[in-house]
Amino acid sequence: MPRLFPNPQLDKLIQSTTKINSPYEIIIVTTNKHSNNLIAQNIQKTIETNPYCTKTTIIQLSADPGLPQARNIDAATAEANTLIFSDDDIILTQDITPLIDKLENNNYHSIQPLILKYPQTNVLDSTGDQITRLNAIYHAKIRGAGKKLNQLNFKLIPEQMASLRGAFFTIKKETLQAIGGFDGSLGFNFDDVDLGWRLTLAGYRNIFYPTVKVFHSSGRTTNTTSLDEKAQRFHLVNHHIIQLKVTSLTAWPFILTIFEIFTIKHAITKKSTKEIFKISTINPKTQQPKTTPENLKPTPLRQQKNLQSHG
Repeated sequence: MPRLFPNPQLDKLIQSTTKINSPYEIIIVTTNKHSNNLIAQNIQKTIETNPYCTKTTIIQLSADPGLPQARNIDAATAEANTLIFSDDDIILTQDITPLIDKLENNNYHSIQPLILKYPQTNVLDSTGDQITRLNAIYHAKIRGAGKKLNQLNFKLIPEQMASLRGAFFTIKKETLQAIGGFDGSLGFNFDDVDLGWRLTLAGYRNIFYPTVKVFHSSGRTTNTTSLDEKAQRFHLVNHHIIQLKVTSLTAWPFILTIFEIFTIKHAITKKSTKEIFKISTINPKTQQPKTTPENLKPTPLRQQKNLQSHG
């Protein structure tokens, strides 16, 4: 559970892990040395409250390596083969053991639960990613974000997705290692989409499993219109970086040209990247987002089982 930005929600997350009824360890990566004692105290309370919490580790870094690289550190430190990555503003309201059992006892490789917005109980944060392709550009859209449960035009059923929401998901450690881990060069935003796409291309299965639900209080990347300028740039750059991994070399000149056009539009209009993408690329009459990973059919990379990240 990386903790790169000071957030009082972390205390709630730690306390809520007492809902878990199977053995687990807590690993926190932090650059905030002043909060370590408080974190340690809360973890100690968790251990005393829930005997299933078997071990805790706090990793103090001198500099922020970015969320993806922090998660690679988490994975390398973990002793178990089942990894759960969680943002520090997630709250558990039920036992997530069924999610772990589903991963370990089926031919699945990563699983995301139903993620709802906190403190509401009926508003979606994510049910996995939709994906569409326009010319050579793929677009991932968080399915159902911001919609109420009674407003959905799709059923909440277990299904395979091209990528999952990084706020909370579980993955087999051996699977994460096989594809080279998270791309540490992405820094912020699209690291979860990049991971999901690489998993899909390597033949692994990302599953949305709505029987288990968790709550997410922030959702910083869900609402791109509220991002600061630095985050907007991450959003713009990373969106195009991951395109280069899943398309043929012949498409690269087109992708780089589109990137330049978007960059100029963002600089001139000051509009969010979400608004620019919507105006410039998506024609709702012809481009219908899909959830099936079969939409991701770019290159012979699909045959490679040991893709390495570019971080």
